[in-house]
Amino acid sequence: MRNHNIQTMASTSGFTLIEAIVAVAIVGIIGAVAWPAYQAQSMKNRRAEAVSDLTRIKIFMSRCYADRGGYECCDDAALTAYQAANPPPLPPARQYTLTFTPTNVNGGAFACKQAQGYTVTATPTAGGAQVNDSCTSFTIDHLGARTAAGAANLACWAD
Repeated sequence: MRNHNIQTMASTSGFTLIEAIVAVAIVGIIGAVAWPAYQAQSMKNRRAEAVSDLTRIKIFMSRCYADRGGYECCDDAALTAYQAANPPPLPPARQYTLTFTPTNVNGGAFACKQAQGYTVTATPTAGGAQVNDSCTSFTIDHLGARTAAGAANLACWAD
């Protein structure tokens, strides 16, 4: 006859229903805390991509001005060529639309070799993931002045 120890058999059984429910609840709570943090970090990453794009365009425009003596040759066509040479990584697609606006800082007609300037603006793409971001747009001009629209304003450039 075999001698079975009832206590040993009871201690080798699996999880109880209560233990399983507690484990699922803990995972749910961790997920509820982690998901918003993940979403916020994703928005910051996409925002950093827009800031990087604007900074690279600023460098491109400075080179263009040095080569040509003015920004009139560095208009939308040059910016389109720049974007074609530096395509966005896929996936994900870029979440910001870049807009180039040439200006004449003297207030006169826009012509070659005048005191010219420009502004490049990044705005969230309509229907994109950044539409609900508190930083609604970023702008950099020919002097390197950075502005941002939205709740956090210039903190948007620092994130």
